[in-house]
Amino acid sequence: MINKIILITGKKLSVIDYEKYGLYSFYNQGLNVEILDVSAIMNPINYKKDISNHAKIFRYINIEKKHELIEYIEKLNKESIICCSSSFPFTFKTIQFYRLISKKKIPYFYISNNYVPQKNLENTALKIKAKKIVKKILFKTYVSPANFIAVGGATQHKYIDIIDKNKTSVLFLHSYDFEKYLHSSSDTRPNIRFKSSKYAVFLDQNLPGHRDLILNGSAISSENYYEEVNSFFDYLEENLNIKVVIAGHPRSKNMSSNFGGRNIYFDETVELVKNSEFVLSHYSTAINYAVLFRKPALFIATKEIIDNKKMMDTVSSMASLLGKKPIILNEMKSNFKSQEQLLEINEKLYLQYEKLYIVHPQKRLFYASMWCEIHDHIKEITK
Repeated sequence: MINKIILITGKKLSVIDYEKYGLYSFYNQGLNVEILDVSAIMNPINYKKDISNHAKIFRYINIEKKHELIEYIEKLNKESIICCSSSFPFTFKTIQFYRLISKKKIPYFYISNNYVPQKNLENTALKIKAKKIVKKILFKTYVSPANFIAVGGATQHKYIDIIDKNKTSVLFLHSYDFEKYLHSSSDTRPNIRFKSSKYAVFLDQNLPGHRDLILNGSAISSENYYEEVNSFFDYLEENLNIKVVIAGHPRSKNMSSNFGGRNIYFDETVELVKNSEFVLSHYSTAINYAVLFRKPALFIATKEIIDNKKMMDTVSSMASLLGKKPIILNEMKSNFKSQEQLLEINEKLYLQYEKLYIVHPQKRLFYASMWCEIHDHIKEITK
């Protein structure tokens, strides 16, 4: 009988990560919860640089040396199950861990339910084909495959190296965003505050303060960024006679001055999108809500985003999947389309995006909580 779930993560957790991995839900269903933070092993340079605060809820264990990880695993028994986060993939750096839990026959699974569409992923995979072949050989020789993988869309298990088609069961579920969408849909209370006037909502990603960008040396200039986006918001408000409000990123500071005094709301993204006229984004996965509520989406890019190939590829990929092209902010007056074109929705592409990235088309219980389904599956496979 499984009585403990261990989330292993290669980066520090924020409060929202506890929700994204269903840790509160697992706890409420009677499981002990532990977090194993191995970010010091996965990226020691960034670990030393990162002075940001992170949430320590439940039993939070920092692992700084490989021998500490080995000692921890050695003490585990078969009453525990390990959830491998996306920040702890199967790599040459982590193979020793996967080999050890395989030797001890500790069950483990992988959650892939908030995938960011990436441009040229197939080509990238071809470029590292030799490396993948070596990993595949090592995996088959030394590692037991994951007991199951929980996926939130039809594309989300294609590039995971810890599954075996004959031994790993696939649990067809939905994304974290869809989980929140279900809660919103079941709440029939009217939200008068967001229905009182017409507005567009911007999905803030806190790019100037984004921890990963800063640690990787790709920091976005706060002054340049806010000048560009606020100029665009001014242009929208003047030409479309609509106000722009901000769905604040959970890690950003509550400072409306960054956005020219515009209203900023935190932890209300679902309702904001639901009652909006259209949605503005760079490459936030919260664009899922625009798809689910069938809201027009605009994808915008500042000069620094354009100069960062990986970021711009992601913006372009998301936009393309919904039949749009990114709006280049410093060229907006020359390439900005009419309001009719702005509000167009390609229903076929929206439905396709929903199946690929939000709700798996083979999901069995459409309105069921994914955390309850995962917990039920854990009990089933570990009887």
